[in-house]
Amino acid sequence: MSKTVNIRDIENAGLMQEIFRQSQNEYPSECCGLILRDEQHQLTLLPCVNLQDEWHARDPVSFPRTSATAYSIDPRVIMDNESRMVCIYHSHPDHGAYFSDEDQLVAAPFGEPSFPNVSYLVVSVMQKEVAARKMYVWSDSAGRFVDDDQS
Repeated sequence: MSKTVNIRDIENAGLMQEIFRQSQNEYPSECCGLILRDEQHQLTLLPCVNLQDEWHARDPVSFPRTSATAYSIDPRVIMDNESRMVCIYHSHPDHGAYFSDEDQLVAAPFGEPSFPNVSYLVVSVMQKEVAARKMYVWSDSAGRFVDDDQS
Protein backbone atom coordinates (compact mmCIF):
# COMPACT_ATOMS: atom_id res chain seq x y z
CA MET A 1 0.00 0.00 0.00
CA SER A 2 1.38 3.39 -1.00
CA LYS A 3 1.19 5.88 1.83
CA THR A 4 1.13 8.94 -0.43
CA VAL A 5 -2.12 10.90 -0.51
CA ASN A 6 -3.39 13.56 -2.87
CA ILE A 7 -5.61 16.63 -2.53
CA ARG A 8 -8.79 14.67 -3.28
CA ASP A 9 -8.04 12.15 -0.53
CA ILE A 10 -7.68 14.97 2.00
CA GLU A 11 -10.83 16.70 0.79
CA ASN A 12 -12.82 13.43 0.77
CA ALA A 13 -11.75 12.78 4.38
CA GLY A 14 -13.12 16.22 5.33
CA LEU A 15 -9.72 17.46 6.50
CA MET A 16 -9.03 20.32 4.08
CA GLN A 17 -11.41 22.76 5.75
CA GLU A 18 -9.80 22.00 9.13
CA ILE A 19 -6.38 22.75 7.67
CA PHE A 20 -7.71 25.98 6.15
CA ARG A 21 -9.14 27.04 9.54
CA GLN A 22 -5.85 26.28 11.28
CA SER A 23 -3.97 28.26 8.60
CA GLN A 24 -6.25 31.25 9.13
CA ASN A 25 -6.24 31.01 12.93
CA GLU A 26 -2.45 30.88 13.15
CA TYR A 27 -1.89 33.65 10.59
CA PRO A 28 0.48 35.56 10.36
CA SER A 29 2.52 32.55 11.51
CA GLU A 30 2.94 29.41 9.48
CA CYS A 31 0.76 26.61 10.77
CA CYS A 32 1.87 23.00 10.51
CA GLY A 33 0.72 19.47 11.12
CA LEU A 34 0.52 15.89 9.98
CA ILE A 35 -2.05 13.79 8.19
CA LEU A 36 -2.02 10.21 9.43
CA ARG A 37 -3.50 6.99 8.04
CA ASP A 38 -4.75 4.41 10.55
CA GLU A 39 -5.04 0.63 10.18
CA GLN A 40 -8.52 1.02 8.63
CA HIS A 41 -7.01 3.37 6.00
CA GLN A 42 -8.85 6.38 7.48
CA LEU A 43 -7.08 9.74 7.37
CA THR A 44 -6.87 11.87 10.49
CA LEU A 45 -5.45 15.29 11.15
CA LEU A 46 -2.80 15.99 13.77
CA PRO A 47 -2.33 19.77 14.05
CA CYS A 48 1.10 20.56 15.50
CA VAL A 49 2.60 23.47 17.38
CA ASN A 50 5.02 25.50 15.26
CA LEU A 51 8.14 25.60 17.45
CA GLN A 52 10.03 27.98 15.17
CA ASP A 53 9.60 31.08 17.37
CA GLU A 54 10.73 29.16 20.45
CA TRP A 55 13.81 27.83 18.68
CA HIS A 56 14.56 31.26 17.19
CA ALA A 57 14.37 32.87 20.66
CA ARG A 58 16.78 30.28 22.09
CA ASP A 59 19.29 30.37 19.24
CA PRO A 60 18.73 33.08 16.60
CA VAL A 61 22.01 32.23 14.88
CA SER A 62 21.08 28.60 14.19
CA PHE A 63 17.39 29.48 13.70
CA PRO A 64 17.35 32.91 12.02
CA ARG A 65 13.79 32.59 10.73
CA THR A 66 10.63 33.11 12.78
CA SER A 67 7.23 31.45 12.40
CA ALA A 68 6.32 34.10 9.84
CA THR A 69 8.55 32.34 7.30
CA ALA A 70 9.30 28.89 8.71
CA TYR A 71 7.84 26.01 10.66
CA SER A 72 9.32 23.39 12.96
CA ILE A 73 7.44 20.36 14.24
CA ASP A 74 8.66 18.68 17.42
CA PRO A 75 10.84 15.77 16.21
CA ARG A 76 9.30 13.55 18.91
CA VAL A 77 5.87 14.06 17.31
CA ILE A 78 7.31 13.02 13.94
CA MET A 79 9.00 9.94 15.42
CA ASP A 80 5.88 8.91 17.35
CA ASN A 81 3.75 9.07 14.18
CA GLU A 82 6.21 8.24 11.41
CA SER A 83 4.70 4.84 10.57
CA ARG A 84 1.24 6.39 10.02
CA MET A 85 2.33 9.69 8.45
CA VAL A 86 1.20 10.26 4.85
CA CYS A 87 1.39 14.05 4.60
CA ILE A 88 3.09 16.99 6.27
CA TYR A 89 1.33 20.30 5.80
CA HIS A 90 2.15 23.92 6.46
CA SER A 91 0.95 27.34 5.44
CA HIS A 92 2.66 30.25 3.70
CA PRO A 93 1.34 33.52 5.17
CA ASP A 94 1.15 36.19 2.46
CA HIS A 95 3.01 33.99 -0.02
CA GLY A 96 2.04 31.49 -2.68
CA ALA A 97 1.50 27.76 -2.30
CA TYR A 98 4.94 26.85 -3.63
CA PHE A 99 7.51 24.42 -2.25
CA SER A 100 10.36 26.77 -1.45
CA ASP A 101 14.06 25.98 -1.57
CA GLU A 102 13.96 25.93 2.25
CA ASP A 103 11.04 23.45 2.13
CA GLN A 104 13.08 21.26 -0.26
CA LEU A 105 16.10 21.42 2.04
CA VAL A 106 14.10 20.43 5.12
CA ALA A 107 12.21 17.63 3.32
CA ALA A 108 15.30 16.22 1.56
CA PRO A 109 18.35 17.44 3.49
CA PHE A 110 20.82 15.09 1.80
CA GLY A 111 19.22 15.06 -1.66
CA GLU A 112 16.89 12.19 -0.72
CA PRO A 113 13.52 12.56 0.99
CA SER A 114 13.55 12.00 4.74
CA PHE A 115 10.10 10.40 4.35
CA PRO A 116 9.87 8.98 0.79
CA ASN A 117 6.16 8.10 0.85
CA VAL A 118 5.01 11.33 2.45
CA SER A 119 3.37 14.14 0.49
CA TYR A 120 3.69 17.82 1.43
CA LEU A 121 0.71 20.15 1.36
CA VAL A 122 1.29 23.90 1.24
CA VAL A 123 -1.57 26.34 1.87
CA SER A 124 -1.27 29.97 0.77
CA VAL A 125 -2.96 32.43 3.16
CA MET A 126 -3.17 36.01 1.93
CA GLN A 127 -4.24 38.54 4.54
CA LYS A 128 -5.89 35.77 6.58
CA GLU A 129 -7.82 34.32 3.60
CA VAL A 130 -6.91 30.99 2.00
CA ALA A 131 -5.79 31.72 -1.56
CA ALA A 132 -4.49 28.37 -2.82
CA ARG A 133 -3.26 24.93 -1.88
CA LYS A 134 -0.88 22.57 -3.63
CA MET A 135 0.46 19.12 -2.97
CA TYR A 136 4.08 18.16 -3.55
CA VAL A 137 5.47 14.65 -3.99
CA TRP A 138 8.97 13.28 -4.42
CA SER A 139 10.14 12.73 -8.00
CA ASP A 140 13.08 10.37 -8.48
CA SER A 141 13.64 11.67 -12.00
CA ALA A 142 13.69 15.33 -10.89
CA GLY A 143 15.56 14.59 -7.66
CA ARG A 144 13.24 16.90 -5.75
CA PHE A 145 9.67 17.44 -4.62
CA VAL A 146 7.41 18.51 -7.48
CA ASP A 147 3.85 19.79 -7.83
CA ASP A 148 1.50 16.81 -7.86
CA ASP A 149 -0.58 17.16 -11.04
CA GLN A 150 -3.54 15.67 -9.20
CA SER A 151 -3.74 18.79 -7.01
